[in-house]
Amino acid sequence: MKSALTLLLLAAFAMPAQARIGETLQECLERYGPIRNIDEKAGLTYFHKSGFTVAIHFHEDHADSVDYIRTGEDQKGTPYPLTPAEIQVFLSVNGKELEWLEAPRSTRLVQIWETNDGKILAQYDSRQHILTVITKAATEHTDAAAEAEAKQSLQGF
Repeated sequence: MKSALTLLLLAAFAMPAQARIGETLQECLERYGPIRNIDEKAGLTYFHKSGFTVAIHFHEDHADSVDYIRTGEDQKGTPYPLTPAEIQVFLSVNGKELEWLEAPRSTRLVQIWETNDGKILAQYDSRQHILTVITKAATEHTDAAAEAEAKQSLQGF
């Protein structure tokens, strides 16, 4: 009964703005339509659909990081929060058949999840209202790039 209710809720709240880890740029174009913006420095490609901004990082033409942000802002310029049901849908579509486990390092301000195989991580920042889903490999690429940049910036010391 509980699992049937969960499936019903997921179906009811399912929305078209569901980029998935591993999708190609072409698949994202088919899902969202035209690219709205590209931030070359951050390596993000932005799409807008169904009241959400979806910022995707691609590595070797596959999405390895996806940010979900509700379109629109409050008076302070902060995006509106995602609902728990929306977060669950975004986690579900990115985890495919995997189970998401909340990490013990979650706090009141930042919730963290990891798939049971440890290959996909997610973080919801309740101050900025951004859900980030990222592959573990992407975090390793990011760490390596930051280390290389730091080494280069310190040359000549």
